[in-house]
Amino acid sequence: MKNLNLLAIFIIAVLASCTNEVEVVDNNVNNNNNNNGNLITDTACNPNTVYFVNDILPILSSSCAYSGCHDNITATHGIKLGSYADVMASGVVSAGSPSNSNLYQAITGGEDMMPPSPKTPLTAFQQTQIRDWISQGAKNNFCDDGCDSSNVTFSGTILPLMNSYCTGCHSGSAPSGGIAITNYTNVSAIAQNGKLYGSITHSAGFSAMPKNGTKLSDCNIAKVRIWIAAGTVNN
Repeated sequence: MKNLNLLAIFIIAVLASCTNEVEVVDNNVNNNNNNNGNLITDTACNPNTVYFVNDILPILSSSCAYSGCHDNITATHGIKLGSYADVMASGVVSAGSPSNSNLYQAITGGEDMMPPSPKTPLTAFQQTQIRDWISQGAKNNFCDDGCDSSNVTFSGTILPLMNSYCTGCHSGSAPSGGIAITNYTNVSAIAQNGKLYGSITHSAGFSAMPKNGTKLSDCNIAKVRIWIAAGTVNN
């Protein structure tokens, strides 16, 4: 009888141990603070990871956090999207759940479609980036693979930069300042008259761009400078 009692106690202990191991919760995904908002830096960029500083902030700066919408001054509906802290404080992101995030719902349709007409909607790729960033925990992260400016082309280097940082404001039927930045002809024109480089370097006498956003990195500015110096070739 004593052995049977010991066996019963052992079985109960094993079952209890198994039950405690069934559910694993990733607090990094379910916690909107995500490391208290501190910047997480990777020295190498993982192609399967979406980074807030590299990928998401340029989209928000260009297409959402501009004057008259969700910049720090206008803050339409009390929502600011100019920084990681602003995005999370606005309550528009539920880390780990795009379907419960107002930001993702707004950029993919609905009554409050963002950006609003006549602004150009986000591309499918940009929508996917925001969705994946939220799914991955909506972290305040950044990666740095170094600056490779050895092969600067318009199609592979300059146009993607314009799409990330500029076309949110400078596209559609009513581009900001009457300046469209959507194709080679547009970009080449402002590059040749000096406005592009003057604006992205925040030089005196030029309107600093991205407007009310973070200045382009030294690496990206260098790429634009190299392209202009090479004759703004359509390559």
